[in-house]
Amino acid sequence: MKTLILICTISIGLALPLNAAEQPNVVLIFADDLGYGDLGCYGATKVQTPNIDQLAREGRRFTDAHSASAVCTPSRYALLTGEYPLRANDGAGVWGPAPVTSGLIVDTEKVTIADVFKNQGYATAALGKWHLGFGAGTNNWQEPLRPGPQDLGFDYYYGLPVVNSAPPYVYVENDRIVGGDPADPLVYIGRGHNEVATPITEIPPEASQRTANLFKGAVEAHKKYNDYTVGTVLANKAVDWITANNQQPFFLYLATTHIHHPFTPGKDFQGSSDAELYGDFVQELDWMVGEVTGCLEKQGLSENTLVIFTSDNGGMLNLGGRNAVRAGHLINGDLLGFKFGAWEGGHRVPFIAKWPGKIEAGTESDQLICNVDMLASFTALTGQDSQALQSKDSVNVLPALLENPKQNIRKDLILAPKKESHLAVRKGNWIYIGARGSGGFTGSQPSHHAWGGPPAVQFVGGVNSDIEDGRLKKDAPPAQLYDLEADVNQTRNLYNEYPEVVEEMSKLLSTYAPPKRRSAPKTGNAAATNGAAKRTAAMPSTRSATFDFESGKLEPWKVVEGQFNHIVGNRDRFFHNKGECNKQGDYYLTTLETSATAERGSDQQTGLIVSPLFIPQGGEMTFRVGGGGGPATYVALCTADGTEVETASGVNNQLMQRAVWNLAPYVGKKMFIKIVDDSTTGWGHVTADNFQFDAELLVQYSETQAPELTTLKATYSEAQGIGVEEGVMRRDPSDIIKVGDLYYLWYSKGTISPGYDATVWYATSLDGHAWTEKGMALAKGEPGSWDAASVFTPNILIAEGRYWLFYTGTSRQFGKGFNPDSKIGIAVSDSPDGPWERLDTNPALKNSDNPEDFDSHLIDDACLVVREGKYWFYYKGRQLGKSPAETKLGLAIASQPQGPYKRVEDNPVIPGNHEVLVWPQGKGVAAMIGTTGPKEITRSIMVADDGLHFSKTHNVIDVPTAAGAYRPEAFSDSGAGKRIQWGVHIGKQKGSLPFIERFDLVPASN
Repeated sequence: MKTLILICTISIGLALPLNAAEQPNVVLIFADDLGYGDLGCYGATKVQTPNIDQLAREGRRFTDAHSASAVCTPSRYALLTGEYPLRANDGAGVWGPAPVTSGLIVDTEKVTIADVFKNQGYATAALGKWHLGFGAGTNNWQEPLRPGPQDLGFDYYYGLPVVNSAPPYVYVENDRIVGGDPADPLVYIGRGHNEVATPITEIPPEASQRTANLFKGAVEAHKKYNDYTVGTVLANKAVDWITANNQQPFFLYLATTHIHHPFTPGKDFQGSSDAELYGDFVQELDWMVGEVTGCLEKQGLSENTLVIFTSDNGGMLNLGGRNAVRAGHLINGDLLGFKFGAWEGGHRVPFIAKWPGKIEAGTESDQLICNVDMLASFTALTGQDSQALQSKDSVNVLPALLENPKQNIRKDLILAPKKESHLAVRKGNWIYIGARGSGGFTGSQPSHHAWGGPPAVQFVGGVNSDIEDGRLKKDAPPAQLYDLEADVNQTRNLYNEYPEVVEEMSKLLSTYAPPKRRSAPKTGNAAATNGAAKRTAAMPSTRSATFDFESGKLEPWKVVEGQFNHIVGNRDRFFHNKGECNKQGDYYLTTLETSATAERGSDQQTGLIVSPLFIPQGGEMTFRVGGGGGPATYVALCTADGTEVETASGVNNQLMQRAVWNLAPYVGKKMFIKIVDDSTTGWGHVTADNFQFDAELLVQYSETQAPELTTLKATYSEAQGIGVEEGVMRRDPSDIIKVGDLYYLWYSKGTISPGYDATVWYATSLDGHAWTEKGMALAKGEPGSWDAASVFTPNILIAEGRYWLFYTGTSRQFGKGFNPDSKIGIAVSDSPDGPWERLDTNPALKNSDNPEDFDSHLIDDACLVVREGKYWFYYKGRQLGKSPAETKLGLAIASQPQGPYKRVEDNPVIPGNHEVLVWPQGKGVAAMIGTTGPKEITRSIMVADDGLHFSKTHNVIDVPTAAGAYRPEAFSDSGAGKRIQWGVHIGKQKGSLPFIERFDLVPASN
């Protein structure tokens, strides 16, 4: 057990309750995404919260309370551990929501708030949303699910392992899946698979976004989980647990899923508020609180129970939040910003404490407090020595709850948004944010689930001096300073007016985080036309051939290139403005939708869809077409050899237009219809419906329906500063990242042509053309180490707020008969400028011990992307006894940037290529193939929707050699990657050692 020292008095002078009868019970209710303006006692008028309002009347309401993070997982980390979330993961921090793949984030050796109570003989329980990871994060979900809540001081746990918007959609009790069956285990299948996930509760689109199930099996366990009964289940569990433990002091941590999306209130609460489903969910939360407080009253426990009610972060402007705002409900009151951001709306939260006889009823406090303070406060409450705590971030604010101190207890406070670059510090009335903008979600359109930042401020009528017309002003200061005493709504950035305060606050912030933050970057609908068709009901066709998709399926059409997640849709209203789209009947073809319930579509989906062949019999073909009007989105009539003879497109509007083609010239010929979507920009999609014509349909497809591969070419120019230099070799460049205004690049440097006697250097650039060599980043390893002879072929990963330098090393000295034994290691730094510290676990990946494996001789050349919350590590390998020409590409995956990395069973994933360059392409992964490998794939780009099974999509003329590229989406896990545009490679010139040269990738026609 993790123990603390017992002391005899609480710091405020109260006599310490030493026997069980006098020890106070504590109930901590931790709501999810509840905004500062969501409760009646905080000013809401469109929702009714009588039970929570009663808590405020009978206790103390705080007006300057905060969550340590504006994001769910790090906020929970701070609450349980008393540490700022930037200290998690050995200082790397935790900044975003934990994915389903995450292991337990909290170190089981840390003292938690549950340990504090358990040390004093309390019964302890955690109920509801966990979202801090289970086990080692291997995704095998084998019971027991340990480590977990019971390894952090909780005697009992019952709840959701992640969150109500993400799988697995099951309950966990202690360390077992409720309703689990060894004969039908819960199995993670992830995305991009052909397996069928277990069905889950159906919810309407207006309930807001919910991730599709990523698990199969555990059918009975899934049946026990229903989105509409979670509130009732958790409230009943709380009542039952309190009742069962009423004879001993207890601590209950009730972490509700309310009011996190999806908004699925129980039947009794649907339509109960004046703020849409969002408000209904708030009112069900209030009922849950009433069930708990009513139980305490019924059991005669109210007088000796401290009840604390608060939220994990501010309200989120998702679909439900926006609907509430439209109904007149301001989820965060008049505060600036929302969940995920550094502005007050992201982290200033309701906080109410009630303890009859100890906390003066009906009082209000403007003391600065934070959820991170609960550890020290509960330690003092139970008579233990808070000085013995490992965490120095947690401050004992018990005096703020029980007394009325005139001075602020807290001197300063660190507040974390989703982006580390926007870490904020509060001191007195000042708050300083080290970058421009909110540091939260940045979706720019109201249809985006992740809407935030300046456009969202404009939507709710907010005012800020850095924002104009929903955009950051170009001349906005590089950081932000606000006086919250005079301007709690943050209408005026005082950065330029108080330089001395800026300097003081910046220095204070730097004591909590290394100087690795970077400034935030500076940064419609078309009207309907007269040609728009009218919506009609489905009706029998009088023509001999019809494609109206009323079966709800794409067949007999097929996708021959690319991927579309929901190709046949049936929604009545368009995503962007809920306008009519003029479909015929119920179903229509769409390249925009991602699922039947998705809140928004994705123009990132691209590909080609074709009909079967048919032989026209004359007359006209009529149909409807909508979406984009650009050259990359259209419908075409084609001859059997693929020649396009007629085309039609939308007009950048959701309204489908009526189109007519004359088929008389094509009577007796084999024809087919092709739908092309090769655009990822706005209006980069096609909708189509109700093709009516007279023809003989053939049960066959054109052999030339797939278009010719697009051909690109690489053009080359000087990389000034790292180009040709006598006696100097520079080669094997990394991929390029941008930090602030600077591009960063790492590469091998030495005095011989190969990289086998080299060190890793780096350079920076403002424009990608002129580079400044900054110096050595990584030296050779210690004598006798695996990387003692050379370190080379570096690459970079940005993850968890740090920089991870992957590099190849060899222990063998270069010379006659040299045969490398290369392996890949990792060094880490808090800044792209270093210093770099090698991991003790190096090498991170080494050659296989099985001589039959493709990588049994050596491995080299790391290239990483982040997918589905994991780190995908592509590398090249060579088998024992094989030549360099037989090098192939492999893949290993890890849940953490430092590993361990596990090879995939499908290795090698590409049967050739001497160098590795991959990047996110849409939701998939693309790879550039050089001059080595099977002839049919060389000098090309290949794409794999699942990141594993690659197919050729482009030819590349003058393909770069051992290239590194600028890949801005490589680590975003956004599912919206785009083809690379430029980078650097190894330049070669007669009489010179290898050097770095810039390339640009352009269409071959340019």
